[in-house]
Amino acid sequence: MNQNAEKADLWHAMSFLYLDEEMTVGSYLYIAERLASSGTSLDELDAIFFDEVHPVLCWNIKAVAGHWGDFGKEWVAESIASNLTDHSEKGWLAGIRERRKRTEAENLKTFVRCNWEKVKLLIEVIRGRGLSEIDK
Repeated sequence: MNQNAEKADLWHAMSFLYLDEEMTVGSYLYIAERLASSGTSLDELDAIFFDEVHPVLCWNIKAVAGHWGDFGKEWVAESIASNLTDHSEKGWLAGIRERRKRTEAENLKTFVRCNWEKVKLLIEVIRGRGLSEIDK
């Protein structure tokens, strides 16, 4: 199994933080449980979230009527994998577009950072207490 296939579950769980809907305690727990069970370190989850998921899904934060349902695991996996490998566009105009996209994505991190920190705290609680599932 390639590394992207192994990350697909993580990417999909993290994608819920970009949906245009109000986060509830149940939403945070759902995401945290899925990530906690992966065994992936918090530092690595941080890198995956901001370096792989955020650049692909941050557009939904600024959309007037953003996507509010599940993005779909296959779509998330294909989109992120494609973004990680597709750097084929060449030329100075493409470089300007790419820099603009990176700058915009960087600026949008502020909007998801608080929710991401809540998820990380829940992951620590779940792992620290040895809980695999929390009653909702």
